[in-house]
Amino acid sequence: YVPGDDVRSIHWKLSGKMDTLIVRQASDPAHYDTVLLPDLGIAHRDSTCPTDAEFNSAVAVTMALCEKMLRENRYFCLAIPTSSGIALREVRSEREMEAALSLWLGLRLQEQSGIGLQCFLTQRLEGYFTRLLLVSAGKYDGDLQGLEQRIGVSLISTAEDAAQPAYAKLGPAGHAVVLPACLEEKEVYRIVC
Repeated sequence: YVPGDDVRSIHWKLSGKMDTLIVRQASDPAHYDTVLLPDLGIAHRDSTCPTDAEFNSAVAVTMALCEKMLRENRYFCLAIPTSSGIALREVRSEREMEAALSLWLGLRLQEQSGIGLQCFLTQRLEGYFTRLLLVSAGKYDGDLQGLEQRIGVSLISTAEDAAQPAYAKLGPAGHAVVLPACLEEKEVYRIVC
């Protein structure tokens, strides 16, 4: 059991015998493969602040990723940065997605971007997943060095100064995509999971 696990998934009889909380694991191997972490902050380490367009785009990208993975029956966890650490919410249905997004959108923004990833690593959550989808508003300045050796990382950031989508490799198991924050009226991005 780790904080954020659904209490309904605790195996109470086995937990009583083992004297520790044991969680039932789903038989679907994709159940814990992917975690989506929206790591949005009011300011970056270099004290620049993301614009409203960058925030709005990052929220839209996060919601689109949730919808796309759910449509493809790819169950995932939404890692929500809170004042007391990361709250993990499993998303296996539209109702769970709406509840997780409501919780996330109802919280106050972090003071600085990168705090969500720090909490994620402090809680050692990278050991529970094989792929981390990290969403950022503005240029992400968190430290990803060496992280791609422990978990596959996809960094998706939105930037107002980006003219078109840009792709970069982050190492053997990671990549970064920068999306323009300001789209033309009829322009859309195709999300491939």
